[in-house]
Amino acid sequence: MKISAEAEKYADTLFFNESRLIHEKTKEDLRKHKFVNHEDTANKDYSLQLAAATAMAGARIESYLSAYEHEGENVEHEDVLEFIKAARKVLERQSNLISTLSGGTITMVRNQWSPDYRDQMITYFRDKAFSQVEPRINEVILKSKTTSLKKAARKKMTKRNELFRWIFDQCEGKQYTDAHLRNFLESNSDWTENDLSSVSDYLEGEGLIEQKDDSGLLVWLTHEGVKAGDSPAEVDSSTKASIVQHTQHNIFNAAVGAVQQGDQNIANVAQSVGANLAEVADLLKELRNHIDPEHREDGIEYIDAIEEELAKDVPKESRLRVFLKGVGDAATEAGKVVVGEITKKLLSGEISL
Repeated sequence: MKISAEAEKYADTLFFNESRLIHEKTKEDLRKHKFVNHEDTANKDYSLQLAAATAMAGARIESYLSAYEHEGENVEHEDVLEFIKAARKVLERQSNLISTLSGGTITMVRNQWSPDYRDQMITYFRDKAFSQVEPRINEVILKSKTTSLKKAARKKMTKRNELFRWIFDQCEGKQYTDAHLRNFLESNSDWTENDLSSVSDYLEGEGLIEQKDDSGLLVWLTHEGVKAGDSPAEVDSSTKASIVQHTQHNIFNAAVGAVQQGDQNIANVAQSVGANLAEVADLLKELRNHIDPEHREDGIEYIDAIEEELAKDVPKESRLRVFLKGVGDAATEAGKVVVGEITKKLLSGEISL
């Protein structure tokens, strides 16, 4: 796992506390069960232990998810495989435990009293419990795949920005000046000519460069490319990210005039974020610790959406209103105070949550 030892300890503590609660509840539920006959009690014991094992396996997974979130790490597919191993280990332990402590409960339920069937019954119990926790695992897998896709998209976008900035510098921001892309490889060993051709094709498709030979590796800046290099612009329409990562004109790094294009764009966001971005980032990080556990998934998604919106050249008021309202609904009372501070810094207190 890519989290620190401290974060793993945090996950273990969460899991231990939750397991203890599950265990105590199971004992209490069985104690309250009205005795009818031994077989009925055995069946009740089995169903309660199965529910407990399922809950513990789920708790093991959730503890790691919380630890990753606590440390600010994204969960990717290989991480989920580690979570599943840990959940299966919990089920293995619970399966062996119930076969030892329940005095034949599993075999009674299955009408198999012979000790020869012990291993078979343990496997049956374990697999049954795993099948019940599997839907949650599938949710995590789907989300991890989405995260991996976003990461790949960001990497692709970064490559486009990197090459465009190099071309702009090579051409000194002028049209009709050659930029030989093979020279880019001299200081970028992680790139291949196929990478260059692919990104060159994309940039030409966006109208930022013009390819001057069949290879696509000799290029000029277009008029649009010159303008894009001088001010924030969109290279990747899927992420709406600025191609100029180091430009002094970046809306979050310098004071700029109000930008308002239609009802969807908010001028005061553009004006105020530059001064408050670091503070807002810290508040958003703090807010992640103040989401109601019952609404944690929705709350974190809204926080992610706010951060993505603020990464754009001109954040949209309508989107921020929706996201702030959503995270406000998912936050604890302490979290609502933090949301209010974020709102005040971004939108001058215009939003009432």
